[in-house]
Amino acid sequence: MTPPTGQQHRRISFVALAVVALAFVAGVASLTALVGQFGRIYEAADWINHLMPFWVAGGLAACAGLLILPGRGRLLGALMALWLAATGGTRLLEAAPAATQAATGQPRLRIVQFNVLKTNAQPDRAAAWILAQDADVVALEEAAGDGARIIRLLQPAYPHAIDCLGGRGRCSTLLLSRTPFAEDGGLARGDPENRKTFSAAWARLGSPWSRTTVVGVHFGRPWPFGDQTRQAGQLAAFVNTRDKDRLIVVGDFNQTPWTYAMARQERALGLQRFSGTSASWPVRPLPGPLAGTIPPALAIDHIYGGRCWRALSVRRGPALGSDHRPIVADLTAVC
Repeated sequence: MTPPTGQQHRRISFVALAVVALAFVAGVASLTALVGQFGRIYEAADWINHLMPFWVAGGLAACAGLLILPGRGRLLGALMALWLAATGGTRLLEAAPAATQAATGQPRLRIVQFNVLKTNAQPDRAAAWILAQDADVVALEEAAGDGARIIRLLQPAYPHAIDCLGGRGRCSTLLLSRTPFAEDGGLARGDPENRKTFSAAWARLGSPWSRTTVVGVHFGRPWPFGDQTRQAGQLAAFVNTRDKDRLIVVGDFNQTPWTYAMARQERALGLQRFSGTSASWPVRPLPGPLAGTIPPALAIDHIYGGRCWRALSVRRGPALGSDHRPIVADLTAVC
């Protein structure tokens, strides 16, 4: 038997090293998937599922490498690929949004949803962009500090407003409309700023949308654990008092679609999500030619509607001085 040459030795060493490296990456992704499964029952474990698209994609790529390379890593790669597809892959598919449809000739309701950021660096540009969308309703979060200038610039076109304290105090979550609201109110109790309590405003629109209630929300971050669960319960309690068929809920939920917390919330709301899974946060304010070169990573801004709504189009807006990108949704009612 001819002993391997030096070149063959190097090739064997390279293959062995590649197998070890790929098995390590696939193993970390598989272990992450296991931890993420505990998010079903333990909220602290669910945070890792926010990054699910990344560890699923990385793990499956490593598994593909193991299947291509010769050696004993193939069986390991196949087993870990099946595990990742059965856990993260199925969750990503389940998180797919309701489909959009072609225009039906019915009247359309346009909504702009935007966390404008209290330290917005471009309030004039942000306000000009919002005005150019010609929306019927604008839902804003963090419209305080520098973001409050956006409200002042929008006021001539959107004179009707309600914030999360019912217009009675300082709150940076609010709804704006060109026409008067039939009813409105705030859902915050206590001090809603700096994520100290649930922050949401609601309004029933005037004719021809008099059956339609829009709720604008701003959830706190996923931690401290338990806060979002309480806020989701408060939102669901209010939603269940309204005509859910023509209800619309929009806002910064600080929650990605593939977490188990989001799945529980969507079951409690009983609404369809139109906003998709494209990322809206974080927008990184890079200078000069680097501006806009790093896309946002997580989908945390969402638009929901009741069974009578269909989405004609849903799109993300540009970077406008905030760490979020806005969403523009055109909806039509079918019942």
